[in-house]
Amino acid sequence: MNNDGLVFETTRLIARQWSLDFAEESLEIYGDPDVTRYIGGVTLKSIDEMKSRIEEYVERIEKFPDGMGISPVFLKSTGSLIGTAMLKPIPLTSGELSSDIEIGWHLNKRQWGRGYATEYGKKLIELGFETFNLEQVHALVDLKNDKSKKVAIRLGMDHIGQTTDYYEGTPIDHFLLTRENYEKGLH
Repeated sequence: MNNDGLVFETTRLIARQWSLDFAEESLEIYGDPDVTRYIGGVTLKSIDEMKSRIEEYVERIEKFPDGMGISPVFLKSTGSLIGTAMLKPIPLTSGELSSDIEIGWHLNKRQWGRGYATEYGKKLIELGFETFNLEQVHALVDLKNDKSKKVAIRLGMDHIGQTTDYYEGTPIDHFLLTRENYEKGLH
């Protein structure tokens, strides 16, 4: 499968394909324990570790449906990498990919509170329903990550409880937006 991954634009942001050239800026996100505590808890310590992570992302994207992926997000105005956007199948506790599709956002701590996660979250939802014709999109949020829970709510997603069905089986807050609510403009 030839999958170029998730690429999109919003008013202020652009998502691109991964390149090892983004390792240094990415390490500012994935090397920050204030960020990584909410996304698996693994804080990277070096450019080499970040390059390995980028290579893992590129390899993982090949297993996703064409056009879905994990992509670096940049500010159009400066070209700075500010985060990562995800529109992808959710891994089950077994490690296999489920048919459930999640949206997600990782954001550089310096960029928190500026509306970027909400901005690209809206675009991810639009892509999910308009491009991929999904019936629903999910967001999975660490139980202690109040900022991301607020983003999911701002995006019109319903909190449907906690789940242990995905990733490593750790309890996580589960948010959902259905096509019906999307079409009613409840997002």
